[in-house]
Amino acid sequence: DEYSRFSKYIKKGEVYISVGRSNRDYQFIQENWPENEKKIQIICDTGKFQNTSNIEYIMDCHDDEYLKRLAQAYAVIVPLKDTKISSGQLVILQGMMFGKPVIVTENETVYDYIIDEEDGFIIEKSKKSLLTVLEKIQNSNEYIEVSKKSRRKFLNEFSLYSMGIRIGRYI
Repeated sequence: DEYSRFSKYIKKGEVYISVGRSNRDYQFIQENWPENEKKIQIICDTGKFQNTSNIEYIMDCHDDEYLKRLAQAYAVIVPLKDTKISSGQLVILQGMMFGKPVIVTENETVYDYIIDEEDGFIIEKSKKSLLTVLEKIQNSNEYIEVSKKSRRKFLNEFSLYSMGIRIGRYI
């Protein structure tokens, strides 16, 4: 499985990561990412973006290279445009699979995956909300707790094993 293949790369990295093209609001990151924060890599193969001192856009990163970067990331950020469109779930689940804190902007469907401030963070699309969560996960204890709960939730609710258990109960 993906976790086994990429577990050797898992670490508390120095770079945040944001991935995807559907319903993403990278303008939010561009306008609100703090100068004094760790770098964020935005992986998206559509659009024209400007790199800054701590925002790096990566246009050509797929499959294994993407999963390796995700495993090495500090945390995952999913900025969503439309609050009514279901999107971002794969990135959220893959982040949880690797035990990364996942930060996602409010969306009607994200509550099916994350319990705010327990196994991830659901934030308003505001600079203040973003900065509050970034500061919160700089605390090593908070980071470790959310990471553990994120991984545990993935294993218990979203892994192939947990799905197999649930299907077995119905059969």
